[in-house]
Amino acid sequence: MRPSARNANANPDSAGAIACQRSGEDRRKRVIWSLIYGSVQRRRRSARRTEDSATFIADWHSPSLMYVVVAILLLSATDAILTLQLLQIGAHEANIFMVGLIHGDLQTFAAVKMGLTGLGVTYLVIRNEALLFGRLQVRYVLHFVLVCYIALIGYELTLLSAVKRMM
Repeated sequence: MRPSARNANANPDSAGAIACQRSGEDRRKRVIWSLIYGSVQRRRRSARRTEDSATFIADWHSPSLMYVVVAILLLSATDAILTLQLLQIGAHEANIFMVGLIHGDLQTFAAVKMGLTGLGVTYLVIRNEALLFGRLQVRYVLHFVLVCYIALIGYELTLLSAVKRMM
């Protein structure tokens, strides 16, 4: 059994014994390894130390977060399909980053759109316990993105139905 830190500070010989037991590498800095290992062997739900809370990455997430992520990805794919339908009937793309992709190869457009959405959502899930601006948990940003996608799909469906009524 390892002596406590309090005892190690009191007895200089014990402090040396503890230092010899450590490998010298701070495992908390191995983020990629933690992500890979955590996908197989889940063990972290929250930070153990207050100083780790800024860089903490959980490897266990609530099921409700998964539902939000799956909904965002499905709505992103729906947005791509509806955008292409609207473009076929004469609409113009408002997103300046996607204009060049849409008028090029459609498979590249779909891959880039889903890839960027997937990377963004993955980052937000990894950091879901972090605080944004020191107050708001990042998981609520995911909920906000979901609400925005729902509003966007509603807007695109309204545009499609208005155009179909005019025809």
